[in-house]
Order: sequence, then C-alpha cells, then structure tokens
Amino acid sequence: MKSRKTSGRGSSLVVGVTGGIGSGKSEVCLVFQQLGALVFSADVIAREIINRQEAVKREIRRVFGDHVYSRNGVLDRKQVAALIFKDNALKEKLNDIVHPYVLENLRQRIRSTRSSGIVVVEAALIYEAHAEDLFDVVVVVDAGEGVRIQRIAKRDGITRGEAQLRMKSQLPPEVKTARADLVIRNEGRLDLLRENCAFIFHILNHLVPVLRI
Repeated sequence: MKSRKTSGRGSSLVVGVTGGIGSGKSEVCLVFQQLGALVFSADVIAREIINRQEAVKREIRRVFGDHVYSRNGVLDRKQVAALIFKDNALKEKLNDIVHPYVLENLRQRIRSTRSSGIVVVEAALIYEAHAEDLFDVVVVVDAGEGVRIQRIAKRDGITRGEAQLRMKSQLPPEVKTARADLVIRNEGRLDLLRENCAFIFHILNHLVPVLRI
C-alpha cells in the first residue's frame, strides 16, 4: 500500500476509483454506495463547472468556438468528444481548462467530509491529472479490451472503431493497474463484481486505522 498524506481528513478514508473508459467504474461506485460509502463523481462535477462557470465557458468557447454551447449555455458534449478524441492537443487544452476547477471542488468536498467513513471519488483521469495525492487509496477498475469496446459502442451509440479511438486517447490500462493500490476486474458478471466490491470494501474499512498511524 502506497503512503499518502491523510492529515486534516478526520475519520474519513478517501478512495479514488479510476480505470479506462468502459471498465465499469460507475457500476463499482454504485456498489460501494450501496455498501455505505459517500460517493462523488468527478464527471458530474466537471459537467456542472463546464455549464455554470463563466470563466470556464469563455475559455472553452475560445478554444472550440461558440457553436459548442447551446443557446441555453449547455455544452454539446458529443460534439466536443468527437473533436478531442481525434486531436490530443485539443484534449489537453480542455483538460488544462477544466481540471484545476474540478480538483479544487473535490478538495473542498473532501475537507467537508471529516466524519463520513469511506468517501469514494469516481474519476477517470486521476493519473493523467496527477491527482493521486488527493486519495488515501486508489482503486483501478479493469476489463478486457473486447469487453470495453462492446460496452462503449453500446452505451454511446458509436462504432467499434470509434470506441477503440477513445480508448487509445487514455493511459493504457496496464499503466493504471501497475500504479493502483487495489484492482477490481469487471468482465460483466454483476454477481461476481458485487462480491469483489464487497471484499474490497471490507479491506478499506480495516485500512482506516492503519492509514491513520
């Protein structure tokens, strides 16, 4: 288990859940929530910031053009996704705009959860954003390439080729699993996933006094 700073978090254990697109992070976090964890989603926070923070909206318009926002000021995520998954430079520009706001929001939420037991943050880009020091433990969710491609294509209504392109825009899964504290394999059997999550949750509950030493 890697040592990270945990001071100022009271009795809460902060767990980052990450993994490649299509790995099943949201399903894992849902199971953790059902087991009693307080769960935050970095993606949900990012959506709120992108649609509400005027400074962020100005920068996104500057990079992508006014057309990526609707008249109601809501970002066309599909249009932007189609652009950034084909252009890594554009993806980095978007991340540079949004990540600082998301990370500060998460820091504030973590500081406010001093007595919340296990706090879980679902975040696809923990390693890409160099944000692992926010967490006591990082859990990586992983699945085979074929399984992930099928999930992405079905979920987003895109082709297998487009799904592969999105996968290639992220860190390889073997890089994430090598850096993880804990890994959950998610190949599609929901009963097995729940069993594995319950086991990991049991470990996390017992890690709280260890990580406070």
